[in-house]
Amino acid sequence: MFVHGFQEEVGDLWQETLQHPFVRSLADGTLEKEAFYYYLLQDDYYLSHFEKVIEKSVEQAGTAELAAEMREVQVRLQQSELLMREQFYPRVGLTERDFSERKPAPTAYHYTSHLYRMADFGSFGVTIAALLPCYALYADMGKCTKRRGVRCHFIKSCWIVMWMKIIKKWCCSRNGWWNRRRVWRMRGNLLS
Repeated sequence: MFVHGFQEEVGDLWQETLQHPFVRSLADGTLEKEAFYYYLLQDDYYLSHFEKVIEKSVEQAGTAELAAEMREVQVRLQQSELLMREQFYPRVGLTERDFSERKPAPTAYHYTSHLYRMADFGSFGVTIAALLPCYALYADMGKCTKRRGVRCHFIKSCWIVMWMKIIKKWCCSRNGWWNRRRVWRMRGNLLS
């Protein structure tokens, strides 16, 4: 599968990312509250643009079936963003003002700019290749956290559990959009 090949190609960098102090402190609950809030604001910025790149993939899809699948991915992302805004962010004390006053971090800005550049390249395959590592990395982060048996801080744990359920439900499941069968079925469109 594409993602596994990508993980092998980047080698140790993938594991280093999973062992990064920020990721470890997020998972074990030692991340400072301010850093966690900053991360949530940046993640929301990122996801709002990620969703727009998925919209571009809908436009690039070579078949009606593929366009419908990508539209489903987009709708699920919109639903998860709404869930975060309605249920999680208020619970941790983030307000609409926090979001309206947020300035993107250079890394968030450059990463989303990269996604747009890949989508503007014009190829459905290139766009999907740019999107997939995000899902795979978050799924692996969840697996590592679970394997370690980490008991997270309640709020951070709720965030991790919420995202892991969302990712598992609509990315990694049998019906998830980047499972092996679905990517195999899309292979002709990915290469065009």
